[in-house]
Amino acid sequence: MQNGPTVRAGFTLLELMVVVAITGVMAGLSASALEPMVRRIRVSSGADAVADALAWGRVQARSANRCVRIEVIPWESGSPATTLRANGTEPGNALRIYRWGDADCETATAADYRGIDYLDTFFLPSGSVVSFKNAADNPAVWRGNGRLLGNVDVQWVVTSDADPAVTSSVIVEPNGAICSSLGPGGGTCP
Repeated sequence: MQNGPTVRAGFTLLELMVVVAITGVMAGLSASALEPMVRRIRVSSGADAVADALAWGRVQARSANRCVRIEVIPWESGSPATTLRANGTEPGNALRIYRWGDADCETATAADYRGIDYLDTFFLPSGSVVSFKNAADNPAVWRGNGRLLGNVDVQWVVTSDADPAVTSSVIVEPNGAICSSLGPGGGTCP
């Protein structure tokens, strides 16, 4: 015999639906708040990829004692949109690295770059693009002694596709020092 009303343990369907709805709203709000951080991470990863490509190109130049050219290219649908441009002023999402034999780095023209050894392509993370701060710096050329052609600093800028205000800079000094910093950067490596 029961002396009072029966107490049931658990939640009603309505209570569970309210909790799921609140959780969904909270997740939506937090995802939109995280987007700027995701952009900064992609740009920072892109700057790291650029620095890695530059360091790898320098190693190739020194080990073979030959000039190595690194240029920015746009990459679309699994193939390069352009190759070996005389002056690449538009940003791209990949870096191509070439090495040539007897061409003198100091006097080579765009025609000298054709028919050279293709070494590798470095891709940036999706959502980031790279360009030169000064279009005259493209391409960057490492000499066989491991120094930059022209003996001047070269600055690469990685930006977010979605927010051009999110940038990171990669600075290459003539002696081979490579450094990157979040933000527009400038100056020399510390």
